[in-house]
Amino acid sequence: MWHGKGSWIALIRRFIKRPSGKLLHANGDIYEGDFLHDAKNGEGVMVEANGRRYKGEWKDNEPCGKGSYIFVNGDEYEGEVSNGKFQGSGRYTWKDGRVYQGEWYQSKMHGKGCFMYVNGDSYDGDWYEGN
Repeated sequence: MWHGKGSWIALIRRFIKRPSGKLLHANGDIYEGDFLHDAKNGEGVMVEANGRRYKGEWKDNEPCGKGSYIFVNGDEYEGEVSNGKFQGSGRYTWKDGRVYQGEWYQSKMHGKGCFMYVNGDSYDGDWYEGN
């Protein structure tokens, strides 16, 4: 006798691979990765027409979870994102060699973090909305 049909269905769903593919946007952006319910969900890569690139987790068409950005100017971010913004723990590296490692809120340095300057100086402490 079987019990817990819901659990059985949930177990089966964990082993079903999400559909994946390539989406070409009219503005020139290209997304390649997982989809669920006609939305970007799961792992994927977005290369925008302007050259900015995001690789990582998606939820309901927004970068959400762990991921990395490479910007047109050569800057890079790797860490947690929520609704396309840096949120949580992450590392931002500027093209000129400056680095911030720490907490982010709404894409601003916010909370505990360490900023390392090109000359070797560093500031390790609290940040509030980017300052």
